[in-house]
Parts: sequence; structure tokens; C-alpha cells
Amino acid sequence: MENDRQRIWWIASYPKSGSTWVRMFVNAYVTGWPTNINSAWQYATGDLQPQLYQLTSAQPVTDMIDVDCFYYRPAVLLNHVATSHTKDCALKTHNAKVEVDGMPMIPPKLSKGALYIVRDPRDVAVSFAHHLGVKVDEAIEKMAHEGQMLEKQPYKLFHILSSWSMHVNSWTTANKDVRTGVVRYEDLLADPAKWFRSVLAALGIDADDEERFQFALEQTKFENLQSLEGDTGFQENGKGDKFFRRGEAGGWRDALTRKQVRRIEKAHAKTMQRWGYDLYELSETRANVLGRLETAAVGSVQ
Repeated sequence: MENDRQRIWWIASYPKSGSTWVRMFVNAYVTGWPTNINSAWQYATGDLQPQLYQLTSAQPVTDMIDVDCFYYRPAVLLNHVATSHTKDCALKTHNAKVEVDGMPMIPPKLSKGALYIVRDPRDVAVSFAHHLGVKVDEAIEKMAHEGQMLEKQPYKLFHILSSWSMHVNSWTTANKDVRTGVVRYEDLLADPAKWFRSVLAALGIDADDEERFQFALEQTKFENLQSLEGDTGFQENGKGDKFFRRGEAGGWRDALTRKQVRRIEKAHAKTMQRWGYDLYELSETRANVLGRLETAAVGSVQ
């Protein structure tokens, strides 16, 4: 009976790492419908939608206090699973895989599996700052703070982010009880036809309908999502002028100062290297120091 019960497939990431793009693709593939970025009728939706909490809470969601978000969460998730029109359901989350007062934000007993999207934190910092409407230095500080949370305004609903490194590690190296596939945002950009098949596999979805697969790829091209946002706006947009802003890898090279790059790399070096992100400022600093030492040594011999 355990395996027959309805459960949740998670689409997880640190904010501004591509989970919305992945969610749009999954919805287009599963439903076969043209992408409507603001539609409430979706296979995969967000886990912090106010209506999910309102269906569970006797009080207006606007009257909730901070801790209600966490204490209501198990009931909210259970209610969502129980009322799902499909055998399983998919939820996008920015929560780190952590516990609050012994309650897991990602309950293993309600979880079927997960996909985690990881993105270069230097690019995340630029997009995160734009989304929050803050300076890049503030976004870098938030990404290094282990107690960081993200509020879904104007409600008292929160994602627990922790630091970028702890967020990534909580879903990957420290994750022992929810089967999770991992994909890099940069790989999705470079070869979507290859890696979106891995996305579907990680979420328990057969990718055998080639016509629908190509339809979903076409529907969720970045240019199309930008156009849809321009036509209708996007209800998940933050304080920036656009949610679907650039959709590229490596844009940080033109947006960050060397000092900012160094701060990010110093805070997240181990996790970055684990997922294949080269350290430029730190490696250049070491190379420069070694170069000066070699020059001094050569000069002393002469």
C-alpha cells in the first residue's frame, strides 16, 4: 500500500536557478497545453501558493504570523496530495531540505522523489539581486547567510533558504531519504534536448512521446517565455522589471567586480568545485602569489 499512495515529486532549487523554467517545461509536456505562465491549472505548481494554505487554514492567510507557515506546512502538503487529480503531483520549492522544530520541510513519507537544479552562484547572485531589488553585494551576503529565509510577499509565508552551499548540500550530499536527480542549469541551456529527458526521468515521467517533447521544448524557449511575460506580466515576478531577464550562463563575468567574485568563491568554493564550477578569482590570486614568489626566488639567485 505504501507504494500505491499519492505522493509528491519535488522540483527544487535555490532561487533564480531555473526551477520555474523546468516547471513550465514539465507542465507543457504533461498537459500538452500551450504555456500560460500564470495559469492555475498546472500539473506542477509552487509549494508556497497562498491558496494551498487557505484551503487548510481556518483563519485568513493574510492574518497568519511567521511561524504559521511552518506549523501548517505538513497539513498543507497532505491536503494537497489528498486532493490532487493525478496519481502523484509535482511541487516546485525553494526550501532547503531541513527541519523546523523537528518537522521536515520536505517530508520523506510524502515524497516520491525530486529533481534538484544547481546553478553557478556567481550568476545566481546577479539574478537574485535583480529579483529582490537589492544591490549585488547584499544578495551575495544573503547567499552566504545560513539563517536566510525568503518571504513570499505580501503574505507571511517563507522559504527557508540557508546559504547557497548549505541549500545545495541539503538536497545532494546530505540527502539520505528522498531519491533526487541533479541537473545543472548550464547543461540545460547547452543541450535542452538531452537534459530535459533527464529532468522527466528524475520526476518519474516517461519521455517516450517525441512529438509532445518537442512541443514542450518549443513552448518553453526562453524567447517565448519572455514574450509571454511581456504580454501578460508574471505573477511570480519580484521587484525587478522582468522575471525572465537574460537566461544565460556566465553573465556574471560582465556584471560582477573581482572583489564580488572573490567573496562568492571564498564562501562557496568547496560546493562550487564539487559541481564543476571553476574558481577564477581565487585561482588567479594563488597564481599571482606563486608568480611573485617565483620572481623573487629567481632574483635572489641572480
